[in-house]
Amino acid sequence: MSKIYQIFHRKSTPDNRELNERFLEYTDEQILKILKQRTYYTQEAVQLAIDEAIKRKILNSEQDLISEKYRIEELQFSWFPKPHNQENRKRISRSIGRSLVICGVLPVVFGLVEMNTADRTSGSLILLFGLLWIFLSAQMQRSYHRVIPVLLLTANVLATAYVYFRLLSNGVDVFMDYFICTVLFLLINYGVVYFSRINDRAAP
Repeated sequence: MSKIYQIFHRKSTPDNRELNERFLEYTDEQILKILKQRTYYTQEAVQLAIDEAIKRKILNSEQDLISEKYRIEELQFSWFPKPHNQENRKRISRSIGRSLVICGVLPVVFGLVEMNTADRTSGSLILLFGLLWIFLSAQMQRSYHRVIPVLLLTANVLATAYVYFRLLSNGVDVFMDYFICTVLFLLINYGVVYFSRINDRAAP
């Protein structure tokens, strides 16, 4: 896990000037955490953390890192990792929010096809569901409120139940169809819950 984290962390690390500006905003506790997990950061980021720690008198010199106090800590796995700062939280929230909006496109397209080729009433309901999903997902990004994730989770359960019903009523017995439906259900639920958790933490 640590190697994978390190690879992605290195690819996503900004230039030194941006890093230096971020370190100025970090608390002493955050600087200390970076020093204890320094093997998971680039050399440039670690050196900036060391320099900032010396400026703040957290370290007397780089030699202090040899002491037991700054022994390297292993990363702890978490299904819902906490963003390091406000900017990371906003970036993750935007990414999840966009993905949830895109999820609403599928029922919109399917509803339009259903209206034109099969049951107009059923197609209209599916289309309405997709539009409502897109609206709620977009609204959750613009103005977060705890009730919106609950509505999305409920809608996801209903949508998954409907898909299972359609598969069963059409006599579909292919395992992969049910597997894909289940995976999508779990991924969407995870995205909604993660979005909710990181924004609940930031709520006053």
